Amino acid sequence: MKAFFLFFFLSIFSFNSWAQHLKLLDSETKKPIEGAVLGKKADEKSPGFCEISDYKGKIKLPFSPGGKAVKLEIHHLSYHNVFITWKGHADTTVFLKPVNQHLNEVVVTAHRRPESAKNVVYKVQVIDREKIEQSGSTDLPAVLAMLPGLNFTQNGATGTSDLVMQGLEGNYVKILVDGIPMVGKSGTEEEIDLSHININLVERVEIVEGPMAAAFGADALAGVINIITKKGAENMERVSVSASWQEETVGSSYGADESKRSGDATVNLRLSPKTTWQASAGWRDFKGWKNEYEGRRYFWHPKEQFLWSSLLRRHDKNLDLYYKISFLDETIVSYGEFSGIGTPTAIDQHFVSNRWTHSLKSTWNFSHTSTLSAYISYADYIRDAETYAVNGLDGSKSKTKSSDFGTAGWNARAEYSRQWKSVNLSVGSDLSSEKGSGDKIANAETLYTAGLFCAAEMRWKDRIKIRPALRYSYHSVYKSPLIPQINIKANLTEQLSLRAAYGKGFRAPSIKELFYSFVDSNHNIKGNKDLNPEKSVNYQAGIQWQNELAKNWMSQWSASAFYNDIEDKIEYFQSVSDATQYTAYNVLSKKTKGLSLEHKTVFRTLALSLNYSYTGVSNELNSKNDEDFGYFSEWAAAASHSLKKWKLNLNLNYKYTGERPIPRENNGIFYMEKVEAHHMLDFTFLKKLPIGFTISGGAKNILNVTALRLEGPGHNAETSQTVGYGRSYYLKLTYQFLK
Repeated sequence: MKAFFLFFFLSIFSFNSWAQHLKLLDSETKKPIEGAVLGKKADEKSPGFCEISDYKGKIKLPFSPGGKAVKLEIHHLSYHNVFITWKGHADTTVFLKPVNQHLNEVVVTAHRRPESAKNVVYKVQVIDREKIEQSGSTDLPAVLAMLPGLNFTQNGATGTSDLVMQGLEGNYVKILVDGIPMVGKSGTEEEIDLSHININLVERVEIVEGPMAAAFGADALAGVINIITKKGAENMERVSVSASWQEETVGSSYGADESKRSGDATVNLRLSPKTTWQASAGWRDFKGWKNEYEGRRYFWHPKEQFLWSSLLRRHDKNLDLYYKISFLDETIVSYGEFSGIGTPTAIDQHFVSNRWTHSLKSTWNFSHTSTLSAYISYADYIRDAETYAVNGLDGSKSKTKSSDFGTAGWNARAEYSRQWKSVNLSVGSDLSSEKGSGDKIANAETLYTAGLFCAAEMRWKDRIKIRPALRYSYHSVYKSPLIPQINIKANLTEQLSLRAAYGKGFRAPSIKELFYSFVDSNHNIKGNKDLNPEKSVNYQAGIQWQNELAKNWMSQWSASAFYNDIEDKIEYFQSVSDATQYTAYNVLSKKTKGLSLEHKTVFRTLALSLNYSYTGVSNELNSKNDEDFGYFSEWAAAASHSLKKWKLNLNLNYKYTGERPIPRENNGIFYMEKVEAHHMLDFTFLKKLPIGFTISGGAKNILNVTALRLEGPGHNAETSQTVGYGRSYYLKLTYQFLK
């Protein structure tokens, strides 16, 4: 009997020893690679299999070859495919070579699964973490503003950032965080302020251009910006800690009361092989910029932000589930001048924004061809305008008035996708609610939207992809039409491809556009309960050529064009009888059109890009000919060079924006304002230091651009639009610890 148990024990030990592992490492960083797929095709003698590497880069092989050679294939979207012949009997380490990420970015926004940007049917731009770190920016608008086709302006009255994409305002761009819509629009253009995102937690930004309303609902006419956040430190085994501190001048000024600084800290813990926890905190302090102002007034208002988040995640090859809570606290201060006899008094305004967001999201991989993804999210956003009277003798202040506006709402979505040989089918539904609050909202009701959508991507011999999509929406107030969309991608050759897209859109008036009421001595802005929903149509087409010209030399050329037409566009009109009163009304239509050219080349450690865009915006209610459009051009160029021996990266970014037209209306008369042309130029560097430290710095806005003149019937020569606070210099120190 003892001999039997000894034999049984040795057999078990021997069986376990047969379970060999492959370990996959990055050939450059020597870090483990998670999420790589190891496969073996089935044959007459043995079945096929498919395994995925864990966070340590390990894959446990489910068989022993018994001395016979077995051919294995390793796939990962960020690395070149590897084919190996394995005989077993020993653990093996395989090094994977990264693909050139400048031309082969991986995206998830388009199809809810990782796919090369080159292969998707949509036109996609990717801003990865490397580019974000190289920019030296402390907020996303500063990063995206250097891209062609995207423009940001600083709202002098509220301190917020306003976006323009494809000639359309930011309320026609769907803003997502990890695929979940953000709640809490602000400003006169009813858009999400991207400076509210903690840039330290952003892994990458995916910009999908063109009609996306069938897939993502309202506000997705010009496109979608999906901000993908970090879910845990890459390759972390037990714990990771990262911290950073950045100091920046404001123009030529620097000091305790004349600077821009930020600090961030993030902690990640692996609670078990499949469970991680993350906590992050960030602080931004911008002391403001006076320009030529004297006294207490600021040309660019001071701003302070606190950002905090926590995330609990369970992740394996079949299930990715996480819960995240995040909080924003922002204060923008507009200082007034002292006036009065005896006791001088100044009137200050504090714009305080708070946002709480709760998100629960999951993805189940039932098989390699079947996936279900779902999320539910709740957000509560409040923007409070607090007015204070400041005593000029002792500096004491007292609150004289407070008015607030807020929105709260739920978002939920479930989507099932199934892959057949040449067809991928996706079906799903989403629900959302929006409720206004605050004394600037008069008798606001809760608006509900429910949607059903489906899409089918069909492939023919890897040459043509056709993706038709359809959405039906129910709105609690307005009748919604069917929203069709179709995207086509044709590979004419292995290097040359064409894309085309057509889509319709539907946008119901928001809570603010319907019920907003802000009346004081300086404002008289009102919504309109009788507004009609907006309807839109979009056309887009493009061509792309990409090829490897020589070893370590990749080149890509592309050209695209778009056309947008919005009916019943909602605008605020000035009253004929009362010049201080503005009320929301529907206009007949607004149209934008344009084209863009792009070239990227990567030679070894040098990456270059050059972009040109030409955009037209209509200045008439019903534009029927080219004379009704105002046009502007943009040039953008970027160069990045890595000196691996010195662990140093050098970057140069340039953008020219031509004289830009802005359609305006005054007392029923339509005209075109023009914003002065300008150049932007940044130079940055990033160097890796020993024991986890990184130092970066550089000069931003080298050409010292501050404000742009506005020319037109509605402005005098002194009126301007803020875009920058002059030439500035920054230095940032980052530390990361992994164990």
